[in-house]
Amino acid sequence: MKRKYLLILYLVFVCVVLITSSTLAKYIHTSTTKTSFTIGDKLYFNYERSDLFRNNQLIVGYETEYDDDGIIHKRIETMNVMPGDDLSYHFYVSNYNSKTLDYNGLVGEFLPITTAMISLPVKGQTYDVNCTISFRQVPTDGSVATTQFSLLTNKIVLPPYEQEKVKYEFKINCILDDQLSNTTSDDYFGATLSIYLFINAASSI
Repeated sequence: MKRKYLLILYLVFVCVVLITSSTLAKYIHTSTTKTSFTIGDKLYFNYERSDLFRNNQLIVGYETEYDDDGIIHKRIETMNVMPGDDLSYHFYVSNYNSKTLDYNGLVGEFLPITTAMISLPVKGQTYDVNCTISFRQVPTDGSVATTQFSLLTNKIVLPPYEQEKVKYEFKINCILDDQLSNTTSDDYFGATLSIYLFINAASSI
């Protein structure tokens, strides 16, 4: 009989901008599944959360909130995750916001960065887990074909909306078990995997 393990997956989105701390504080407090944040007067980035996969299979995640020293964060919780599973989380960034009609008026640059930790209460230990980020360009109006996922190794240039309407899909990938030494399946009961997503963004002007 296959044993089931409870693993709570935290997906915390933290925007790191290079303009003012007030912009950062405002965004953290109003973080949602789909939102935009502004750098300066005309540079907009639209962030949209997508799906969570286990071994390339879509899994159901339940969004909840938790309080971290007075700051409310969103998180996704899911059950039945097994040691050795390959987890991937998808999100999108574009240079326009279809809801507010805000769009980029400047050339922008951004670089997503991710870190992860897994806590094993049974062992009383916390481990760092390496993640990778891949990206591809996806269609916005049928004019651009979907490209293949490529490993993100450098910053991405986001053009002005008037020049090109673009949307990128990103995939954060981590394998739970391979990086943890001296652990067994029983050690994963009640484990918590926290994935932190940072986006460094600024105008290139």
